[in-house]
Amino acid sequence: MGTLCVISPNQNAVSETFIQAHIEFLNGPKVVLNGDYPDYGFNNRQIRYFYGSKRWLKKLAKLLPHYFYERLILPRALSPASVHDYISGFLRMHDVDVILAEYGFYGAQICPHARALRIPLIVHFHGHDAHRLPEVGPFRERYREMFKHAFRIISVSRFMSAQLAELGADPDRVVYNPYGPRDYFYDSKSDYRSPFSPGLFLTKRTFA
Repeated sequence: MGTLCVISPNQNAVSETFIQAHIEFLNGPKVVLNGDYPDYGFNNRQIRYFYGSKRWLKKLAKLLPHYFYERLILPRALSPASVHDYISGFLRMHDVDVILAEYGFYGAQICPHARALRIPLIVHFHGHDAHRLPEVGPFRERYREMFKHAFRIISVSRFMSAQLAELGADPDRVVYNPYGPRDYFYDSKSDYRSPFSPGLFLTKRTFA
């Protein structure tokens, strides 16, 4: 049985419980990559130095003075060929056979590597990655390429599904899957007689 690789920008972000739920509750073996492309981290270590070819040389290069490392080594370490080398090394070493990218931006970034390795890609959109046009604009072409390769695109609302189709996604590959609350949400018992009751909303009314 292969491994699911979840790609998420943050590690245990308090505002991303929906992503944490995927990590906790999806069945089967999983590995999680955090951080911004291409500086992914795994278990609090940058994968650039631990996967792919010439790993020992990469570690030794880090011992160089900062000035020389930034000028001489880093540009090569972040070249497209080098990035693909360590990302593919990570995915192969962990026997990854499916990638789940949280947010469209991260799906677009990992897509060329998934396509080259013939690994199915599932991209989960969450909101601004589909609707906030100033941020989506620079990714439009990359989205179109991603939509061609992605096995499935996850949408959390009907409105988002329509927007993804507008951006170029095949409606047959878009899966509508709205968010749901954690089980403990149903254990919340509100007492509206108390001003400190969970679930109590306060409003301020201004009189003319």
